Amino acid sequence: MTKRVMVIRGFVLLLVIGIGTTFKLVTARAAVSVAVLQPTEPFQVQGLDSFRLTDVAAYNGDLFLLLNGPDGSGQILRVTKKGDIVRTIPLPTLSPLQHFGQLCISQAGTLAVSFSRLGSVPQTTLLLYETDGALKTSFDTNVFNEIAFIGDDLVGVGATGITQLTSQSRFVPNASSLPLNFVDRIARVWTASLPQNRLAIVEPLSGRLQIVTMDSVVVAPIILKAPEIQGVARPQQPDPGVFLLVVHTIAASPNGNIYIGVTGGKRQEGAPVLQLDSSGMLTNRLKCILPTFGQDPSNHQSYMYAKRLVATNDSLFWISESEKKVAVYSLENVH
Repeated sequence: MTKRVMVIRGFVLLLVIGIGTTFKLVTARAAVSVAVLQPTEPFQVQGLDSFRLTDVAAYNGDLFLLLNGPDGSGQILRVTKKGDIVRTIPLPTLSPLQHFGQLCISQAGTLAVSFSRLGSVPQTTLLLYETDGALKTSFDTNVFNEIAFIGDDLVGVGATGITQLTSQSRFVPNASSLPLNFVDRIARVWTASLPQNRLAIVEPLSGRLQIVTMDSVVVAPIILKAPEIQGVARPQQPDPGVFLLVVHTIAASPNGNIYIGVTGGKRQEGAPVLQLDSSGMLTNRLKCILPTFGQDPSNHQSYMYAKRLVATNDSLFWISESEKKVAVYSLENVH
């Protein structure tokens, strides 16, 4: 009887220790504090009033801006994080009803830019460039939700899955596809390329994240958990045809950190960003104070509109595409 009591007591002690350890782990994960970041070098791209900023990507610390002109002209502008122009890459002139839609860059420095053509069978034309502006190849393909690089292979991401489009810049027609399970009603995703030939995919309505390779799922779909998501009151039943996004942008640094911009923040209070590691675990909650560029800070409209995130290993960029403004944040003290 005594031995039995001792065994039971021992079991209860182990159970308590186990529960306590689990509680500490859960508490540690939930207790990620907010790091406030001040902009270090905000700038506005000058002399391009007639152009519309459509997309942006980063490579070797510089930003690559995809610009569309009103007459079908287009260009890719390479600028430093201080706003200095390094190079202008001219793009082919399109018809006035067309425009270049997406830009992404591989780990090796291949630029991919796309434009779509409407018709009985819609198609997308993809052009691949070197960072110095030399055209490598171009080809037509189906219309995809997103184009992205997995390693140095360009892929199309859509409701049917992931389709390989290139292999070291060679066109591969009818390549194999990795099925994806979309739960968003709009079947829309944002993507960010990661090291080790992986791709982060987040669904904007649900805030669901998954990480994949060309032919497998590395991190199974998980719902992002943070006060900036679950702690923000959003309407439960939006108007028909109106979609309330939880996530509106995603970026990844070359070292594998994932940065997700979530909705619900007020401009005058700062733009919320969730930092995750390469396994999808929350590591930092960031609040990026937005610049006013000298305007009255008492008016919330004076603050830059944070639309698109881009990341390098040492800096985070908020981009306002409509205003052609860029706010830069140092990540030196963010671990």
